[in-house]
Amino acid sequence: MTSYHNDVIIISMPNTIVSISLSKELAERLQQAVEETDRQRSWLVARALEEYLEEMEDLEIARERLHHPHEKRLTEKALRKKLGL
Repeated sequence: MTSYHNDVIIISMPNTIVSISLSKELAERLQQAVEETDRQRSWLVARALEEYLEEMEDLEIARERLHHPHEKRLTEKALRKKLGL
């Protein structure tokens, strides 16, 4: 269930409710995406957050690997060769 009040969206998930405040511009962009994709606001917000968090997790892994200089690293060219690209 999703409810709306001004620029605040409240998303209900199993066992969790999240409330966020959006700028008017971002709320309008979200509404445009809702209309273009025929998806619910809560679905779009959840997918966007999921993608963002996955990117942040990947970034943290990359940062951790930078602190281990003895680990083998591949250049982009070597990786492409290894993958057959």
